[in-house]
Amino acid sequence: MSIFSLPFSPYIKQSEYEEVYLPFVQEYKKYIYDIYTTIRISPFKNDAMGGVLDSKKLIKQALKLQLDSKIPVSATFNDITVAPSEKNLDIFIESFKPLYDQGITFITMPVMHWMLSGKLFSQFPLLKIKNSVLNCVDNAQNYWDASLAGYAVINIDRRLLRDFKTLKEIKKAQNLFKDKFGYASLTQILANEHCIGLCPVMKEHYTKNILTGSYDINYTCKSWKTNDEAYSYRVANISPYYDDIKETLKYIDILKLHGRGGTALLQESMQIIGDYSKKKELFHLGSELFENKKEEDIKQWRKTIKNCRFQCWNCDVCDRFI
Repeated sequence: MSIFSLPFSPYIKQSEYEEVYLPFVQEYKKYIYDIYTTIRISPFKNDAMGGVLDSKKLIKQALKLQLDSKIPVSATFNDITVAPSEKNLDIFIESFKPLYDQGITFITMPVMHWMLSGKLFSQFPLLKIKNSVLNCVDNAQNYWDASLAGYAVINIDRRLLRDFKTLKEIKKAQNLFKDKFGYASLTQILANEHCIGLCPVMKEHYTKNILTGSYDINYTCKSWKTNDEAYSYRVANISPYYDDIKETLKYIDILKLHGRGGTALLQESMQIIGDYSKKKELFHLGSELFENKKEEDIKQWRKTIKNCRFQCWNCDVCDRFI
């Protein structure tokens, strides 16, 4: 039943934490696999989320959140510009040890070289590690390799929300891995990032966030959202229909929800969990998108997106809603 990875935003106010966020996670605890949050320690001084944040405050928030919620908190380190050197690995081990000693035993960490060295597990035997969405695992072999490296949870590239054929292959690899080794890494996919499916500047976008702290370019996604009336139907979000989400969960173990960077998306993610628990036919996420739309167009869209692979150049299914 624990199928959601819920974000925590460092921008949340103390009153919102006490009156809204904490009561929510306590009420819906059985649905939440973990809570992931931003931590900044050496050599991961920056983050794909961007922003300039107080490292000590972030650590204090994470420890309090885990204590208050009784849900594992996953510390997120996803600066992919950090060199995968032995020196940086040693720096990370030294920086992370105080957190581990205080009970943080779950992290997101993208450096495959460090996984393969085995050093993290010898230093921190209780540590569970997720890869990053920035690792772009998008096929069964990628999943297999990440499992062999020791990742406990493997983020599957969001583009596969519209490629059920590949999701099925990854599920097959997961089952074969379990048969062969007696265990298998869980799979996780980002469900509501609101970004275009095959964004041509995704890596550059994240890199700019990491290196400059923000993404202030107006002629990419900001422009696309304004100029493409069908943009909201093309984004790499999970289908907002309960039955479609249940079908996705046949192949994916955990749905990662967006919202570290601000409270609006965090509220949406909380709404998704609430809607799922109530088995709402159409989630709030899609209520405006499909209001007063033709039923035949909705059915065709729901069918098509399972394997369209975001090949929009040869498809007009999303445009029919305009």
